[in-house]
Amino acid sequence: MALRGSELLPDKANEILETLSPAGRVDRLALTGEALDQPLHRWELAATVTDATTDPFRKVPGLVGIDASIIANEEGATAWIDTQDFALVLPNVYREPIRLTSVLGTLEGRWQQDALFLEHGLLLGSAPEHDAAVQFEMDIPFSKQSSVPLEMRLAASVLDAPVGIRDAYVPYRMPPPAYLWLQQALPAGQIEAGFSCGTAGSNPTATPVKPCSWRPISPG
Repeated sequence: MALRGSELLPDKANEILETLSPAGRVDRLALTGEALDQPLHRWELAATVTDATTDPFRKVPGLVGIDASIIANEEGATAWIDTQDFALVLPNVYREPIRLTSVLGTLEGRWQQDALFLEHGLLLGSAPEHDAAVQFEMDIPFSKQSSVPLEMRLAASVLDAPVGIRDAYVPYRMPPPAYLWLQQALPAGQIEAGFSCGTAGSNPTATPVKPCSWRPISPG
């Protein structure tokens, strides 16, 4: 996309952008610099993108169908997202993409020489059978030698949704006894209010997503 292959980001960040294979359409783009003799010292980029897509990378999710307005500078970036027909691709966690009919919210990012930080993600998503409010953050090291470990933090809440929506969000690598218990304990019903949060990190022996709570309230 707009920053891909530029000298505005660290070399390793550009390498990862190549791996992510970003695609989509840039509808508007403006780049300003403070001084002609030092164009990378202080700069600001503003862009509007449509149908932006990235491939999954290690444990970093792939994104499909992002429409957003973005402002970036040498310190970081902010995206205002307003999109339809969105998909989140996490092949190490879910067998199928998580598909949402719409997503509205903001996400901030900042970078240092060896890592990218996605922060303060506040998103409202709609799926065919439920709506959800999501908080999202992720620390992405550029190499194994980075001082920053890979970690994703995710929290979501839903109101008035069928219990069956859990099938789209339960990791396929969840221990079979735990998955069986979940199916038998709540075979049917309606969630009046539910909350779930979890973290996923770079420990290769750990469960991909560690849930911290899920509270469905109305038995069927």
